[in-house]
Amino acid sequence: MKRIVVCLLLVLLLTVLIACSFVLYEVFFKVTPGMTRADLLTVFRTEGGVYQRAQGHYVYRRWPPIKSWRFIKVDVRFDVSEQKTNQLIELPTDKITWISKPYFEWGIYD
Repeated sequence: MKRIVVCLLLVLLLTVLIACSFVLYEVFFKVTPGMTRADLLTVFRTEGGVYQRAQGHYVYRRWPPIKSWRFIKVDVRFDVSEQKTNQLIELPTDKITWISKPYFEWGIYD
């Protein structure tokens, strides 16, 4: 009986580790400078609060698995050379010039 429980716990732990490795891959390697805002929004979503077109804070879409956990976030800067007349409209073609390392932080709710 103890062996069955231990095996089940090991399978559960292995499943969690594999799931976390996919999350880490997606967060660290899927979005890089030179990609567009549209590419970023396939992995991350905007967070509440005030935004500027040239920079923002983004939250990983598939995290947290439990509501009380902190969010995985990144800070991103964009090249907004297109459409200089209206700096408030975020274009999907804005290019990422810099992206921070992912970090954990509590959510911002409006």
